[in-house]
Amino acid sequence: MSERRTHDRWTILVVGTAVAAAILISPGAVPAEGAARSEVVEVPKAASAKLPETAPGERAAGKKFNPKDLDNLEFFIESVRGIVIATNTSQKAYNSTGELTPTDMVWSDQKRFPHGTVRWWWDQSPKGKTPSRRANKPFKTGRAFGQDDHDRPGYIPDGCNGKPCARGGLVPEGMKGKFRRHYKQPCYFELQPEDRFQFEGPFSFFLLVRPVKQKRDFVYFGVFHWSTLRHQVKDNSLRFKNMQMVTLTGPSAVEIGKWQLIEVHRDKDGNLQCAVNGRNVTKGKPSVGGPFRFVHVMNNNKGIWRAADPYEGDLAAFVLYSDELTEKEKKNVRDYFEGIYGFMGKSKAAGKGSGGSATKPAKPKSSPTAK
Repeated sequence: MSERRTHDRWTILVVGTAVAAAILISPGAVPAEGAARSEVVEVPKAASAKLPETAPGERAAGKKFNPKDLDNLEFFIESVRGIVIATNTSQKAYNSTGELTPTDMVWSDQKRFPHGTVRWWWDQSPKGKTPSRRANKPFKTGRAFGQDDHDRPGYIPDGCNGKPCARGGLVPEGMKGKFRRHYKQPCYFELQPEDRFQFEGPFSFFLLVRPVKQKRDFVYFGVFHWSTLRHQVKDNSLRFKNMQMVTLTGPSAVEIGKWQLIEVHRDKDGNLQCAVNGRNVTKGKPSVGGPFRFVHVMNNNKGIWRAADPYEGDLAAFVLYSDELTEKEKKNVRDYFEGIYGFMGKSKAAGKGSGGSATKPAKPKSSPTAK
């Protein structure tokens, strides 16, 4: 199912899994330097324009599983639905880019990301502030998630077996003055203030990523010292911080340059379990209490954390529940993402190409400026 909606000066594409592989931005669609327009995407005419009406927790007869079928869904993004792409390269857009700037006037660094950058990536959960003050919200519910800074993650149209993804990175010569230690500007996502949240007790989250080689430890998501998933570069292990840091896995739990589904679960007693592509990689008996707080993805703050860098790799999906899922539910979520992205090579989605280099994107020779 796919839908293209237009609202005054912006265009948003809502993409369904059935047509996602065919919905790509062609090189010819990239605007010339200085052009001011929104993304152009070819959508099959026969595609339905109706959004799903099934309530969270319910499941229509004969319908395939969807992560929205489960209760306690707090946050859900996937690259085949709800992404809004910014492509403007003009000086006027550079000067006007801000929180409420219409998407077609949001500046985009196409020297780094020729297919544009991700302005919004709309959450599909039943949560979120309603009514939203964000005019371009495509779903009836969901939290406002994206980035309104000049530098934001890039849009890669075929990054995960023919499906889109978002790519992080660091822009040289970023913040100066008061924040001199923030020597680079990270490209990351964040929930808008009205939709930030926390909850106590058990949780389950799934993160579909392709990490790249980085010099320092990096974080997949977090809020400073709260609910931060950290990657140790010396041995590719994972740690989780919720005020106190705990070791989740042993060495080589995550592979660099390959798509993997990382999942972490906490039970009612605070015990943690970690799996990668369905394989339990938990080391020992990690346990941590405190509320789960959620704000940033591809980083854990607005700058550079002293202890770790932002995530510079690729992201295709993220789903979070405020409860620990059962083993059957965990398998259903894994199978759902495998069916769309083919990251484990078991579905028809596999074998369609990796969609770009698995190595870290090259950095520009100078800081990005509009011309």
